[in-house]
Amino acid sequence: MNLISFLIRLPWFAYLAIAGGVVWLGMQSAGGAEERAAQIQAAIDAGPPAAVDLDAYAHPGTKFAEGTFRAQIVTDETTRLVDRTNGIKTGEDIMVVLADPEAAAGLKQFRGIMILSTTEFDQFTDWVIDHAVDFGPLGPVVEFTGSVSKSDGEASHARDAIENHGGTVASDVVYVSPYITQTREEGLAAALTRAEQTQGNMNGIAAFIALFGIGKLLVGRRIRSIREGKAEQGLAAQAQEDAYNAQHQAGLRNF
Repeated sequence: MNLISFLIRLPWFAYLAIAGGVVWLGMQSAGGAEERAAQIQAAIDAGPPAAVDLDAYAHPGTKFAEGTFRAQIVTDETTRLVDRTNGIKTGEDIMVVLADPEAAAGLKQFRGIMILSTTEFDQFTDWVIDHAVDFGPLGPVVEFTGSVSKSDGEASHARDAIENHGGTVASDVVYVSPYITQTREEGLAAALTRAEQTQGNMNGIAAFIALFGIGKLLVGRRIRSIREGKAEQGLAAQAQEDAYNAQHQAGLRNF
C-alpha cells in the first residue's frame, strides 16, 4: 500500500488531527517566516552588499542572506542535474560551479554552487557577458549579487555530480541564487511575498485537509443512509412477499 492509498483510507477524524498538526507547524514556522521577512526587508532598504571574493565570504547564519561576489565560473564543471522517479524524468536543473577569482587551474575543491532552472540557464550566456569583469584559468570572472544559503534541495545531487568528476565540495560551501530572470528588486520583492504568505499557505492546507475529512464523514453517512434505506425497502418487500404467499397458501387450502 503506497502513501496516497494509506492516507485515503484514514478515518475522517484522522484528517482533523492532521489539519491541527499542520496549523501547529504553521504557528511554529510563523516566527521564522516573520524573521526572514524582516531580514529581506532590511536587505531591500540597505541596497546591495559590498563585493567580496568568493573565498572571503562568511555566511552570517541568518534565515535570509545575500552577497555580492567576485567568482570564477568553472566552465568544465557545468552539469545537468536530471531528477528521475522510477526511471522516469521528472525535472531538470543546471549546476554551475564557482571558485574564487584567484583560484588556479587544477582546483578540485569548490566552495560555490549555483543551481539554475532551465529558464535561467537559457539566459545564462547573456548574464555572464553582462557581469564578466575578467577571465581566469577556470573560466570567466563575474561580479554579481544573489541570495545565499548553506544548503539546497539539489545539494546531494550536486555533490554527487562534482564527486563523479573527481572533485569535492568544501565544508563551508554556499549555494548562490543570482538574479538572472529578475532584477534584484524584483527577486527580493518576490522572496518577501513568499515569506509573508507562509502562515496563510499552511492554514490553507490545513483547511483543505479538514474539509476533506468532513466531506468523507458526510459521504460515509450518506452511503450508510442509502444502504439502510435499501435494506429497509428489501425487508418491506420481503414482508409483502411473505404475506402474499401466506394468503395464497390459505386460499389454496380453502379451495
